[in-house]
Amino acid sequence: MNKLRHFLQFLTTPVSQEDDAALREHWTRIIFVMVSAGLLLMTIIIPAFDFTIGEPSYAPTFIMLAIDSLMAIGWYLILRGCWTISRYLLPTIFIALGVYFTFIVGPITTGVLQFAIAILLTAMLLGNKAQWIVVLICEVLYLAVGWLSGERDFEIFFTGGIVVGVSLGGIALLQWFASSILVTSFKRLRQAEAISRTAAEKIRAIFNSISDGVTVTDLQGTITDLNEATVHLHDFEKREDLIGMSAFNLIAEPDHPRAEQNMLVTLTEGNSGILEYALVKKDGTEFDGELNAVLIKDEAGQPAGFVALTRDITPRKEAEAERDALVRQLQSKNTELEQFTYTVSHDLKAPLITISGFLGYLEQDTTNGNVDRVRKDISLIKQAVERMQRLLSDLLELSRIGCLVNPSQEVQFGEIVQEALKHVQGQLTANKVNVKVEPGLPMVYGDRTRLVEVVQNLVDNAAKFMGDQPQPMITIGAQVQDGETVFRVRDNGIGISIQNQEQIFGLFNKLDPTSEGTGIGLAIVKRIIEVHGGRIWVESEIGNGSTFHFTLSRGEE
Repeated sequence: MNKLRHFLQFLTTPVSQEDDAALREHWTRIIFVMVSAGLLLMTIIIPAFDFTIGEPSYAPTFIMLAIDSLMAIGWYLILRGCWTISRYLLPTIFIALGVYFTFIVGPITTGVLQFAIAILLTAMLLGNKAQWIVVLICEVLYLAVGWLSGERDFEIFFTGGIVVGVSLGGIALLQWFASSILVTSFKRLRQAEAISRTAAEKIRAIFNSISDGVTVTDLQGTITDLNEATVHLHDFEKREDLIGMSAFNLIAEPDHPRAEQNMLVTLTEGNSGILEYALVKKDGTEFDGELNAVLIKDEAGQPAGFVALTRDITPRKEAEAERDALVRQLQSKNTELEQFTYTVSHDLKAPLITISGFLGYLEQDTTNGNVDRVRKDISLIKQAVERMQRLLSDLLELSRIGCLVNPSQEVQFGEIVQEALKHVQGQLTANKVNVKVEPGLPMVYGDRTRLVEVVQNLVDNAAKFMGDQPQPMITIGAQVQDGETVFRVRDNGIGISIQNQEQIFGLFNKLDPTSEGTGIGLAIVKRIIEVHGGRIWVESEIGNGSTFHFTLSRGEE
């Protein structure tokens, strides 16, 4: 079976239309198969017919066996690669058949048909020039066979010879004319095919050189073609992995309803417009993508499919997010700058006015010799100077928060808490505040000095606003929430109203104007936390204390 399969493949192997020799080899294979089948049938029919009429004759059988032997030789030569000899053999066989039929049947018989077949085969396998030689050979053999067979009648013999010669020549002429037209047509077809192939190759080259993904689908969304950029965009290995897949598989499932709706829009309007989707890679990873689908129509103008242009816009989205963050940061800076301007124009001007006014009083009291009033004036001037100094120190401190003053390091948060408590021990003792530090505080990474300042400000702020709480208590701890560590400083003081919980983190915002300090402490805490990549918020109710929560997300650099 394998040999038969190889043999059939050998017979049907296509050849290049641009190679005439290869084309004739191809035709030789086909004609040999057809002729072999016909001769095999004749080998069976002719002897059987001969034995059924009168006295049997073995001559037809021997002749057919001889022709079959020639065909066997031809097959042997073909299998050996001797194509030239095989091409000569086929016309020779039909010339021999023509001579045979003319001899045994008569001049105007099927022998002429065999001569005509020989002429056509010669033209197909050996060329148009060779067929004229075969026409001459067939005419001579026809006359010779007629003469030798005893046909002497002028009308039948010579007139028949002329008719046969003219007929064979006409067949050759028609074949030459038809082949000339076919050759010209084939040349034009080959030229058109070459131009079409070149154009298709150019289009395919352009198709694959586009940096954006190009996907072609049918009306149901099944992928029929795509470029290499699409393969790389979705992290597949080769084009074949995507052919036949639904294009919806390349879009995140939550966006499927919107994609289906936009497909209907494209079907009716011809273009979907540029739309943003969450696209997916082979491993299921989602990324931000941009898609523009266009309707494809067939020759009749009917919808045939879609072509979609896709692009990874993750870098653009990241740039937009970074821009928005910078805008928000700039807005925050502008707000702080406005507050700073107000502070400079108001809070700093107030001590200067006080100093200026009491300097006048000091001059009068000195002139009058009122020592007690002089001392009081000097005391008030000193208080105004100290207030101005505190304001300037706090502003300088705030301006330095933008960058960490010490190298970041890993440190136990418990150590930071203990160091901060040492700095506020006086305030805690004076207000009789107990501090409870929960065990198991984690390691943190950051500027140790700044983090101590955070805890110090939060504890000092809690101790300052205990009110008349008989048993003031501050608790410091941490817990993991949604995968991140959240630190907390809880007190049982007077609490903060909901409408003031955001305000307290503003610059110089003091809920109690009579309290100590400049109102910049929580603004400094918020800035330090943000520099460490974290966030801070408060949960509180009036009379039920406050809990300040904050995170530290700054990674190791």
